[in-house]
Amino acid sequence: MKLTKDQITQLKSWLEVGLSLSKIQDCLQKEWNLSLTYMDLRFLIDDLGLHIIEKTSKKDSEISPAMQLTPESPLSHPATSVTVTVDAVTRPGAVVSGQVTFSDGIKGNWHLDQMGRIALSPSEHGYKPSPEDIKEFQKTLQDELHRAGF
Repeated sequence: MKLTKDQITQLKSWLEVGLSLSKIQDCLQKEWNLSLTYMDLRFLIDDLGLHIIEKTSKKDSEISPAMQLTPESPLSHPATSVTVTVDAVTRPGAVVSGQVTFSDGIKGNWHLDQMGRIALSPSEHGYKPSPEDIKEFQKTLQDELHRAGF
């Protein structure tokens, strides 16, 4: 699907003001005569690199900021610069998936399959993270998955 720059800007502004995806679906239909399913809209937003802003309830705002963790928020272990994020939409065939940035700035994708195995795909072919980065990745991922309820 191709959107004009103006349409992308409008979609971004709808997200920034906190419109729900169902409201955005209504706006797309009314303003552009464009009918998208909920999942198609989620994929479109992801493809454009935009982020959904979720409204927090009063109860959520009472939780300390350190304890609030959204799927897109990175968790970095304090002693390292290895950063792990969890995808908002899990990749097909995975129980949970996300991205990692190692201490040298190299990024990669990871996923956990139904058998509990971790797969790691660095962005650079042949890249091998240091043993220290692997340990920190495993610890940070474990902490992240624990916080997410896995």
